[in-house]
Amino acid sequence: MGQRGNFERDRIMTVIITLLIFVVILGVIVFVHELGHLLMAKWRGVKVDEFGIGFPPRLFSFKMGETRYSLNLIPLGGFCKMAGEQDVEEERGLQSKGYGSRLLVFAAGSIMNLLLPFLLAIIAVSVPHPVDVEGVKIFSVLDDSAAATAGLQADDILITANGQELIVTDDFSRILNATPDAPLVLEIERDDAPQTITINPPYAVEDEVSKAGVSITVTNYVMGSVSGWQAIPTGFSEAGRMYAGFGQWIKGLVTGQEKIELHGPIGIAQGTGEIRQYGTYYVLMWAAMISMSIGIMNLLPMPVFDGGHILFVLIEMARRGKRVSLKNRMKAQMVGLVLILTLFFVVGYQDILRLISGESMLL
Repeated sequence: MGQRGNFERDRIMTVIITLLIFVVILGVIVFVHELGHLLMAKWRGVKVDEFGIGFPPRLFSFKMGETRYSLNLIPLGGFCKMAGEQDVEEERGLQSKGYGSRLLVFAAGSIMNLLLPFLLAIIAVSVPHPVDVEGVKIFSVLDDSAAATAGLQADDILITANGQELIVTDDFSRILNATPDAPLVLEIERDDAPQTITINPPYAVEDEVSKAGVSITVTNYVMGSVSGWQAIPTGFSEAGRMYAGFGQWIKGLVTGQEKIELHGPIGIAQGTGEIRQYGTYYVLMWAAMISMSIGIMNLLPMPVFDGGHILFVLIEMARRGKRVSLKNRMKAQMVGLVLILTLFFVVGYQDILRLISGESMLL
């Protein structure tokens, strides 16, 4: 009974911590998004009535200049309420501004979300995390084994085995299995100096080949972090790889090699719970990916998104100043809202089914 109670208590704590991390991630992303709208609106002379984190009711607020800043009860959202969002005649209202100002204000939130991953990646590489090494790193060598007798040591980096380059750990196992009874000639790097070591059979790779003589645990990474100013280019490189991966995914969609998998808040929260067990680095990069996804999604030309407002401005420009009527904009936004809510419930239902079944969100 005591062990079961401890298990239930640990399970509840895991859920609470996961939800807190999820709320913090989403809160930061929404704050950055709305901050983009706020800063751009202020710069372009648009009056901002209220800047809020979360949705009402209000918990706390204060007024600075002409803008009220508020913290609200419901944490999953935020807003930047600007004057004249619909009324063209309102002084210093958003709709009274020119093309350029409106495009900048509408796009600013997504731009901030697309920039945030670079900052998150800089922070991520500054904490201990797995760092790839060139070749395959020896983690341990069994005492009195054939490998130890040949002189192989922990932390040696394997460059080639029997003349074949080693890129991932599976390469080592594959080459060893191909010639299990022949000497294994290894080119290694130790203390930045190249060496050649020959291991005579019988030998074995732990959990791979069951032969007496040697147990070798190999890995493709070490734990490390980047400190100081070097974290900036390294973080930019990490974020760049993430964007490149997204580009490859888009290419895969076009060629039919990839498919779209949509996840709502429930799925993202589940993914947060799965990713947090791997450490701070992965949580930060997970947050970076969510921010990137939200930034891109908000630029889609749908009326309920910022991209929809941008589309209306572009139509107005193409029509040489003739605006889409408020009535038609409201109709389009209503249709878009119904479509998004429908998609939200469908995706949420799928997320719940996956959660109940115990299926992983990440795999």
